[in-house]
Amino acid sequence: MDKRLTPASIALSYAVFAALWIFASDRLLALFLPDHELILWVSLFKGLFFVAATAVLLYLLMRKLLSQATARDKQLKLFHDLPFIGMAISSPDSKAWLYTNDRLCDMLGYTRAEIQQTTWADITHPDDLDGNVEQFERMKAGEVDGYTLEKRFIRKDGSPINATINVKCTRGPDGKANYIVALIDDITQRKRAELALRKSEATYRSLFDNMLNGLAHYRMIFRDGVPVDYEFIAVNPAFEQTTGLRDVVGKKVSEIIPGYAEANPDSLQVFGKVAQTGEPARWEHYLAALDKWFSFSIYSPAPGEFVVVHDDITERKRADEALRESENRFRNIFNSANDGILLADAVTRKFIMSNPAVQHMLGYSEEELLGLKVDDIHVAEELPDVLAQFTRRLSGESRSTHNVSVKRKDGSVFYADISASPITINGKLSLIGNFRDISERKRNEDALRQAATVFQNSHNGIIITDLQGNIVAVNQSFVKHTDYAEAELLGKNPRILHSGRQGRDFYRKMWANILEAGFWQGEVWNRRKNGEVYPTWLAISAVRNDQDVTTHYVGISSDLSQLKQSEAEREHLAHFDPLTDLPNRLLLQSHLAHALAHAQRHRTQLGVLYIDLDRFKNINDSMGYLVGDELLVNLTERLTMHMRSEDMLARLGGDEFLMVLEQINSPEDTAIVARSLLELLSQPFVLPGGQEIFIGASIGISIYPNDGDSAEQMIQHADAAMHQAKKQGRNTYRFYTDALTRAAGEHLELENRLRHAIGANQLRVYYQPQVDIASGHIVGAEALVRWQDPERGLIQPVNFIRLAEETGLIGAIGEWVLKETCLQGKRWIDAGLPFLTLAVNLSPHQFMRGNIVELVSKVLAQTGFPADRLELELTESALMEQEEDAVKMLHLLRAQDIRLAIDDFGTGYSSLAYLKRFPLDILKIDKSFVDDIPFHQDDMEIASTIIAMGHILGFKVLAEGVETAEQLEFLKEKGCDMYQGYLTSPPVPAEDFEKMLAEKMQK
Repeated sequence: MDKRLTPASIALSYAVFAALWIFASDRLLALFLPDHELILWVSLFKGLFFVAATAVLLYLLMRKLLSQATARDKQLKLFHDLPFIGMAISSPDSKAWLYTNDRLCDMLGYTRAEIQQTTWADITHPDDLDGNVEQFERMKAGEVDGYTLEKRFIRKDGSPINATINVKCTRGPDGKANYIVALIDDITQRKRAELALRKSEATYRSLFDNMLNGLAHYRMIFRDGVPVDYEFIAVNPAFEQTTGLRDVVGKKVSEIIPGYAEANPDSLQVFGKVAQTGEPARWEHYLAALDKWFSFSIYSPAPGEFVVVHDDITERKRADEALRESENRFRNIFNSANDGILLADAVTRKFIMSNPAVQHMLGYSEEELLGLKVDDIHVAEELPDVLAQFTRRLSGESRSTHNVSVKRKDGSVFYADISASPITINGKLSLIGNFRDISERKRNEDALRQAATVFQNSHNGIIITDLQGNIVAVNQSFVKHTDYAEAELLGKNPRILHSGRQGRDFYRKMWANILEAGFWQGEVWNRRKNGEVYPTWLAISAVRNDQDVTTHYVGISSDLSQLKQSEAEREHLAHFDPLTDLPNRLLLQSHLAHALAHAQRHRTQLGVLYIDLDRFKNINDSMGYLVGDELLVNLTERLTMHMRSEDMLARLGGDEFLMVLEQINSPEDTAIVARSLLELLSQPFVLPGGQEIFIGASIGISIYPNDGDSAEQMIQHADAAMHQAKKQGRNTYRFYTDALTRAAGEHLELENRLRHAIGANQLRVYYQPQVDIASGHIVGAEALVRWQDPERGLIQPVNFIRLAEETGLIGAIGEWVLKETCLQGKRWIDAGLPFLTLAVNLSPHQFMRGNIVELVSKVLAQTGFPADRLELELTESALMEQEEDAVKMLHLLRAQDIRLAIDDFGTGYSSLAYLKRFPLDILKIDKSFVDDIPFHQDDMEIASTIIAMGHILGFKVLAEGVETAEQLEFLKEKGCDMYQGYLTSPPVPAEDFEKMLAEKMQK
């Protein structure tokens, strides 16, 4: 509407038009109608017509005005009903409330009707009224447009509340105040918290100033994510006393102690880790600049900060060092002794010291020996005599004992000569004993006896012959293996055991090898006395004397009968399922390959049924694996009872079975079998305990020769058909089709191509400008990944990002995009282009991996891109799924000056209560809320509300998907800060984006 058309000018124009109409129409009637009665009737109808036309015009005008008012009221109500802030409209003259929202009523404890019976002055705390009225009158007089202050209200129940009020005044064309609009936020809890905090700070300040320990509060300084220095925030008096450092607050440690970072890199690492991760630490450190030792207790009160409580332990460290030197001299002598040394308490007989030699002898560590006493290292039979000797040695009556049995940790016993004498240490009487291991001597003495025992008791058969091959000795195991008595073997040649399975040439080669190498081993078939032939593993060695002359031959044999039987059992297990005794996958593939070859030769058809039990995992989880195994056995018995003898049923594993049907006439034969199997399985299975279980199955069918010509293809295609049966409701069967293979193949091909694309440098980063609405300048860009496939061309993210998330490739893609964006940003900085913020999307999968802080720090350090120019965009779902962890990670990212944005806002499920906890900078309105502006009222209201809410929470607001000037004009009117979309540019390669920036700079 033309602004020059005021309501008064419109009314005047209408009056002139009406007067001219009446005058002109009356003159025309008088001119053309001489009959006065007819003129009267026509004038009457003319007047009625004029009244009706005027009524219609008034109706249309009022309806339009009411419609505009209703739309404004809806927007105003949406704004007023915001649940987190009180809102009110009051009269500038009476100060009475004209409108209040529910939040304000809740804050003050009044109903809307009750509160409108008061004025804001009535419920203002008396002590705050004068200051409030003064500000109000200044605003009313036009001296200020509005004001913000903290004040107290009196609730209905008489209790006070603290509030922050933001007051604005609306004025008429004459400048007179029409309405007073106030935003009221309840800050009572905040005030209480501030009061409590002040009291707490006073308490802690007293503790801080009076602590005997030195305490300092620091802010860590990072460069590219690496700690390089730290700044003093506060220190207590004890800090100055223990360190001698003065006037340090506000200064860096490098200023106080020059060269500190180079001399103490380990301290920077320890302090930096606490400041970054928040994990407390304890540490002792020598500070060369002060020539002092300190014990540090370190914790982080806030991201990027740390507090150190320290003790000066210099004197203790020096005393410890002197004591260590003395102890080391004694310890070197004590530890280097070849004999074992044990020191035992005279009263408790507990060991109080041991050297490495005795620890090695006994098999105990030093710590373990400190928990033992003399009684624990001697055998029970000798213990009374050992304890008596212990008492005599304390009195000096006896010193040495020979050939004493000593018990090791593993229970074994060795023999030792022990000499002991009393010793007094720190006024306490002890006994020191020297142990010399004589086990080697004992072993030599026992060697002959042991050899004889081993010979007679060995489980292997042992035979000794002279050089002519006559048997001179056999053990009991050899007698048992051959069934011959010892007397029947002595003096005989081992040829009496030959079975005849191995000829003369075998034995000739065997003896040739023995004579040449002195040794032979291999499998020999012998014959027992009763004629039974049995396998044995025989090893023959030549026995030589000190002059290296062969004097005898020794043969050691093992009966392989049971081993051969076990091998047969293993052969069965290799081809049959151990639970159901059905053929396993290995035997199935062999049988199926043979059946396919037979079908090919005789030109017959063959069917493969892939059977997968439905929800069998639920039975295992709820009833246990024993019940599940029992069910599989019963199911196998039921299925095999209804099979043809020429068909095969095999178990592939778990709850998967495969049935091979040979010589079928048509595919319908397999369908009949499948329906029969499903009917069999529909009947309940009764377990031994009487419990009934119902189980179904999904069956996939492949037919030779239509669906494949190899065992692998037939099984694979039946498997694909089975999965199709599961998708279509379970407890049914489906035949294989080529479409299933094509779909699976295309999915696999795309995955393989994507894996190759990452390493083959086929990914690209495109940039879409982000524009400041007020100035029209490009202030940033969003980095968006594209895939430049050499065969398919440019592939959009919608066609491969979901696949990347499913396969876990999103992590590698996300890291590549982040690094490539930062490298490009650094190149633009070096080229002198304007300040830009580059935004990179983080997928929920990347964010939930938990190492995003370290990854971003590493990339920024590698590329040199400034952290304050990087913006990370996260979705609502990624933040809400990790609430507490997300808050911590976001704070760590903000500590590096990285900007944070929430993407696609409004499409998720975040609440304002959680949103306020996240340290965000940007709130991005999803494209779906911008598309229908200005044609869809709901989207306009939603966009307006998001902008208002974002500003209240302190965020900048960016609208996505802006494509028309009308959309931009609406966003500008509502106060939106930035936008991106095709109105400015679609996402473009880096070189095109750089040209666009250069053109903007020239303008």
